[in-house]
Amino acid sequence: MALKKLRITRKKANLYKERDEGKRKAFLEYIASYSKEDLVYVDESGIDSHLHRSHGWAKKGALVYGETSGKRYACESFIAAKWKP
Repeated sequence: MALKKLRITRKKANLYKERDEGKRKAFLEYIASYSKEDLVYVDESGIDSHLHRSHGWAKKGALVYGETSGKRYACESFIAAKWKP
């Protein structure tokens, strides 16, 4: 295969376009003010039905990045919570 001879391999790392590292940092600082006994851990998981490319091609050792919208398609969500008194 020609790509193998050029040392190009198949891979891809997906990131959400809507991510905001500033908001994430502010949230972590906000919850740091609460005691561990007061926190409730909530997790949301979902199954979406849209298709996206799961792989890309690049030289060996290099990553391929792609952005996927997390809001554009319908999704079935599941929410669970855990509280430790």
